[in-house]
Amino acid sequence: MIIRGSAGANNDRGAAAVEFALVLPILILLVGGIVDFGFALNTQVSLTHAAREGVRIEALDSGDPVAAALAAFAAPAASDVDAEVTRACPHDDGARVVVRANSQVFFVGLLPFVDNQLPLEGQAVMRCGG
Repeated sequence: MIIRGSAGANNDRGAAAVEFALVLPILILLVGGIVDFGFALNTQVSLTHAAREGVRIEALDSGDPVAAALAAFAAPAASDVDAEVTRACPHDDGARVVVRANSQVFFVGLLPFVDNQLPLEGQAVMRCGG
């Protein structure tokens, strides 16, 4: 009677390396997508914050809203921010002011057919007079 317990184990030695090589590119794309989504979310939050600062300055009539929005924007993965006041405050209370802040976030484009720029916009609306 011959027992062959160790001979079958030698045939499966490279299976783990092959499976790892097949799964690794998918894992790298998944982790890269998570990081890019985090950068995009950070940029969106920063744009919304910049628009809120600009609209607060315009609603209280205490300075330049575009300069305040540009100063409040801080996102490392985005291009320069562009802020605009679409409706300015008149002298009567109750009217609304709208500030929009626009930027583009650049992410790692690992796929050649995917554009690596994502335009984002933050908007804030406030009643004039605070």
